[in-house]
Amino acid sequence: MLKLFLLLGILFFVVYGDKTVKNVNILNKNGVRQSNATADATIIHDALNISKNATIAVNVLASRRDEERKLIKKEYYRLYGRFIVGMDFGSDKSGKYPTFVTDLLLGIYEALATDVHVAFELVKSKLTTNYKVLAEIVCTKDKYELVKIQDNYKRYYKNTLDVEIDRYIENDLKIFFKAALERKSINVPVNVAAANHVLESIFHSSNISCSITQNPTLMEFFAKENFEQIRHVSNLVKKKHDLSIENLLKRSCTDKHVLDVYEIIVRYSTDPAAYFAEELNKALYKVRNVDYIKIERIIFAHSEKDLKDIVKKYREIYSTSLASAIQEKTIPDLHQAILLKLIETFG
Repeated sequence: MLKLFLLLGILFFVVYGDKTVKNVNILNKNGVRQSNATADATIIHDALNISKNATIAVNVLASRRDEERKLIKKEYYRLYGRFIVGMDFGSDKSGKYPTFVTDLLLGIYEALATDVHVAFELVKSKLTTNYKVLAEIVCTKDKYELVKIQDNYKRYYKNTLDVEIDRYIENDLKIFFKAALERKSINVPVNVAAANHVLESIFHSSNISCSITQNPTLMEFFAKENFEQIRHVSNLVKKKHDLSIENLLKRSCTDKHVLDVYEIIVRYSTDPAAYFAEELNKALYKVRNVDYIKIERIIFAHSEKDLKDIVKKYREIYSTSLASAIQEKTIPDLHQAILLKLIETFG
């Protein structure tokens, strides 16, 4: 419900810019299919207002890239004199309109900024003491992605993320999360000398302090270092101590919140596709309820990045397709339709 109200507010806040958009064609990621903003806007309008088939409309949106959806929104306004919003797609079986449609209309980094704000609010309201959602968003993104999330966060919530971290997080993890906003770029060659220095200065023993304040060097390593470097150091730790860095942390960390955050970074650095495949499987096969929000966030956020790798890894690990698992465990509604179309298009 919290996310629903936040998304509604943002939708009406979004600046659409020039309301006249030319009939633009855009090549898809493979340079093959062309998307026509006018044609797409017309299909969506007719599906929602004439045939009353919202599935057709979401299939169009979910098979387009972020930049294409932005053009469709503008063209829809030019053609029909109104913004297209999530409520246009009707309600799902729970009686609520699908917030996932609103995410599609907002954009990947806009939706992630909203998810970060929801995570802050949940922590502040004491509805959860779990920092995993915030860690999964902030600590698995490279420098470029973090900048995009921060820009959109400031745009919608009028504050920078480092100010919000001070405002919402009361324990030592605020130091970590602020440092994590300075994550180094990816695709940087491994610095062997620096890795060896880290091994000897931080992981010289199989028992280390995980305290953020008592071991700031370890904190800065996990918060700021690029993922390739963390992966290389993890391999060195395994060779030196015959112990995975994950198990070393479990043996050494007494603060569960810090351990949770450090584990996410280690698992993601070791194999990004495997990390998200495993998290999707956990979300699908939770004991009580399917975690729709997490599934939607992962698949949407990675649709234009590495969803293909995640889908492949899921099959390798679980001997079934991600699409089959989603069809088995989720309700056949618009949420499911969007997930399946994203996987079909980008996976």
